Amino acid sequence: MSHKPSQTGWAQEEFAACTLKDPRQIKRLGKIAEDMMNQPQASLHAASGDWAASKAAYRFFASPIKADAVLSGHRHKTIERLRGHAVVLAVQDTTALNFTTQRAKRGLGSIGTKSSGAKGFYGHTTLAVDLEGCALGVLDVQSYVRQGPPAKRQRKAEALQRESARWLNSLAHCQQAAHCCGPSTQIIAVADREADFYEFFAYAAQEAPQVGVLVRAKHDRELAGGRLFAQIREQPALGELQIEVPRSAGRKKRPAHLQIRATIVHLQAPAHWRDAAQRPVLELWAIEVWEAAPPKGQPAICWRLLTTRPAKTLAAGVEIVRFYNLRWTIEVWHKILKSGCQVEAHQLRSFERLERVLRLDAIIAWRVLYLMSQGRSHPEQSCAVALEEEQWKALYSFTQKAAPPERPPSLGEAMRWIARLGGFAGRKGDGHPGPQVLWRGLAKLETLAQAWLTFVPPKTCG
Repeated sequence: MSHKPSQTGWAQEEFAACTLKDPRQIKRLGKIAEDMMNQPQASLHAASGDWAASKAAYRFFASPIKADAVLSGHRHKTIERLRGHAVVLAVQDTTALNFTTQRAKRGLGSIGTKSSGAKGFYGHTTLAVDLEGCALGVLDVQSYVRQGPPAKRQRKAEALQRESARWLNSLAHCQQAAHCCGPSTQIIAVADREADFYEFFAYAAQEAPQVGVLVRAKHDRELAGGRLFAQIREQPALGELQIEVPRSAGRKKRPAHLQIRATIVHLQAPAHWRDAAQRPVLELWAIEVWEAAPPKGQPAICWRLLTTRPAKTLAAGVEIVRFYNLRWTIEVWHKILKSGCQVEAHQLRSFERLERVLRLDAIIAWRVLYLMSQGRSHPEQSCAVALEEEQWKALYSFTQKAAPPERPPSLGEAMRWIARLGGFAGRKGDGHPGPQVLWRGLAKLETLAQAWLTFVPPKTCG
């Protein structure tokens, strides 16, 4: 008989408010989540542990349940975590999920260029992040199939009938979360240049008034006083910001002196729309971060941002830039989703089934990222918030070669020990462990915890 370590502490809480109507399905969803969290890189069959559990998992994803119901309990719990934070960033982004090699799957569409012949679908996620960079949960996951090339420029505002609707749907979920949290929590929707279109800002103003927006500018629009980018550059600098540009391929780490400028701009509806004159003029703040004198041979750093958040002072401008810089969190989440959870390796027959498992993989990827960020930002707290008793005791005994203490070690210590199981050297200068070594370590921790339950007799009274 196998003894599997229980993760029910987190799974029961995370899925308690799930909207699935059958309590047995909610229980099964929690069980699948526990298994997948214990072995993030394993296939659904391997993570399940035995044939009966594997068959039940595949049957669950084949059942005619709404994909959003899989996420519903976690979304409710995420909103609870948002309360108490003065500002939360709702970072949204799109990624392509490639299933080209699995031709038997039904309902897939084109991804990438037409000539590549790649098949799959797109996922658009909204990840809630606090100002320390800790991921609080997934507010929304959308999935869609592209049947042809992207639509060309539209003659009127119909974003909700195009792929652009994903950005607006995310804003709607942000508004719902903001309404639930109340005025003590400010939610700011953060997006890259793909969200720089008039309808996004108009929808935020009209349909999501409790949500702020922060978008990297893509279009050098024609405004009443000239081009957007020129108008920002003409403004006097609020001040300077010095940063350290990290090392990258073929480039050494270097300091950079950046000038910050900001001004109010007024966005009009695109002139080619038939009803452009009837559309509201939108007031936003435009911010530029510019490196006036980059080193010889190096491109100048230049960010331009559009936001509803005022930037009247240098401190306010720096804060907004820092907010946008936290957008990288969703890129880390994408890496965990694809490389850690192996979402593109699932052997499910149809797009509808893949939609359901994507929502659960999104939660597992968040959980790995959450443990990583909590270990960095709150290393002093007990590891019991993340690990079951058999897990931390097995981890301590294996890594420290000693009997476990009565009290659990700190979360920071536990995360580094798990990372070492995954290949993290932990040398001076290595910094914090990343997601890859953590998901590898979590898989090994599962084996250690099973061994602990099997060979270490439980304490008995009397």
